[in-house]
Amino acid sequence: MIKLATFINDNQIYLDKKIKETYENWGYSLDNMKRLDEWVKGSASITSLFGTKTFVLLDLMDSNKLTKFKNLIANDKKRQMFDNNWFGDGVIIISKDNRGTWLQKFTEEFNGYFEKKIDKNKAKSDLLKELKLPKHLEDIVSSFVGEDYQDLILIKKSLNNIDTKNLTEAELYTYLPFKKGSVPPWDCLNAIMNLNGKNAILEYRRTTENTYPLVILSLIKTKLRNLLVYKSLIGLRKSESDIIKILNVKNSYALTDYKKNKSSLNNISKAITYLLDIEDEVKGGGDIYDLEFKMEEFILNIIRILKGE
Repeated sequence: MIKLATFINDNQIYLDKKIKETYENWGYSLDNMKRLDEWVKGSASITSLFGTKTFVLLDLMDSNKLTKFKNLIANDKKRQMFDNNWFGDGVIIISKDNRGTWLQKFTEEFNGYFEKKIDKNKAKSDLLKELKLPKHLEDIVSSFVGEDYQDLILIKKSLNNIDTKNLTEAELYTYLPFKKGSVPPWDCLNAIMNLNGKNAILEYRRTTENTYPLVILSLIKTKLRNLLVYKSLIGLRKSESDIIKILNVKNSYALTDYKKNKSSLNNISKAITYLLDIEDEVKGGGDIYDLEFKMEEFILNIIRILKGE
């Protein structure tokens, strides 16, 4: 096995994940790692004080260190420093930027593995799939992380050994890496269900002090869709036990907001359509930051529609 790998990325959390995957695949642990930011000949062939093999993490995240390594390679035309065994017991190289193709060519010259900086949208999409969440919960997580797809790695760790297929919104929320002091969105959602515009705005402001507005938008969408299903099932004279099962909630207490809501099916459908238009506008190139200022207006409009005004 060729123990040489290079990863180009500016996301340290993602790089830490790839580093761990790589050294574990090589049969090493973190205790075997030796971290360098400058290369010295023979660095990858030095055993530890206890006689165990070590691998080198060559950290070239600093642009000056990257340039220095590039010059070192360029000046070693006869490959006296970088011979066929220069990477010894293993070398992992990390950098923010390849600055051309020289680092890729150098890695592949020795049949090493090279991963260029990945597309953020693809990385986010791939990581979302790995969570194996129902679509409505996946949408909430997607809105929560925004462009910071590295948070998905933290969420994935949190959801290890969790039955995500039967996860509720309330349970999912406890696994999201919110900032300390964040206020859960339930009071805001409850105020919307109770058609109380004043309280909804007050709770929204408290919630979004540490929470991305799109998260609230996704939660409102899910809540309204569940409300629509609930009202439809009541109209079909379904039993409460059937409704609990269909909505995937824990007990009858979770239906309290739906029971109190006085909106008609028609008004709920209109509110959902309005909300989807907002979401399409924002996600389709609208100003994300403008959403922070318009969200209060959106909430009040949703409540007016639910009231039939």
